[in-house]
Amino acid sequence: MDDVEAVLVCSRTVDHVEHATAVLGAGKHLLLEKPGAIGTGGQTRIREAAAAQPGVVARVAYHRRHDARFRELARLIAEGAIGRPFAIQMESRENFPPGPDDLAAGGFLMDVGVHDFDTARWLLGAEPQTVAVASQRALYMDADLDQAYVTIELDGAMAFTHLARTNTVGMDIRCEVLGEDGSVVFDRSRRRGEITLLTAGSDAVFAADCRDFFAQAYARQMDDFESACRGQAAPNATLEDDRWAVATAVAARAAVTREGPLPVGPDWPWPDGQP
Repeated sequence: MDDVEAVLVCSRTVDHVEHATAVLGAGKHLLLEKPGAIGTGGQTRIREAAAAQPGVVARVAYHRRHDARFRELARLIAEGAIGRPFAIQMESRENFPPGPDDLAAGGFLMDVGVHDFDTARWLLGAEPQTVAVASQRALYMDADLDQAYVTIELDGAMAFTHLARTNTVGMDIRCEVLGEDGSVVFDRSRRRGEITLLTAGSDAVFAADCRDFFAQAYARQMDDFESACRGQAAPNATLEDDRWAVATAVAARAAVTREGPLPVGPDWPWPDGQP
């Protein structure tokens, strides 16, 4: 396979460790679907395999980092448009009914939440310390949760996100970063006044799912990965970025059934699956 330079691993998250370490062991560049693993132990194994191949590029597919809208948020923050950022508020709502693949994906908070957790750390430029979660079963009574209200304490900053799998109107992604001099907001609901009604028949435009909402970001992600493989500077999420997202999701997942905030870092056991 000398003619193969790079491999994309898009298998089930529970299989990422086996497949990613095999790719890295063969000395091939790796683009790994997010999250890298369903627990911090597995993610560590991938980072160790990458460290043994210093000439190999290993990136994780957090597509928001390649999205023009989120990059504009990052640019404005980096240029000091809102002063020192100290908080971020996010909402990630989609029509994501529970199913048999949830376990292999590490659960809803792991599969979907890592995007928000990575976004918070990226835009705030701070490391997560603790996570607390309030959860709700509003529609799917047999699921572990269908609404999660996650609060993350970072170094000198705070993050809050609402994750929902019950949004019948489609995918609704919102993000506001607050700073000393103002805030920067991304909101697709197209509000036209003080009140906006969002139902399946409303005139707000929402994508059906992430394939539609982030279509251009996926294409740009591939271009950025190719540039990285060629030794060029390109925005990408590294395995270190993924480490923090996975660790935050592990703590959030465990916090659903525990009282009080949990520290980010330990491989907290997951009662509904394997760590």
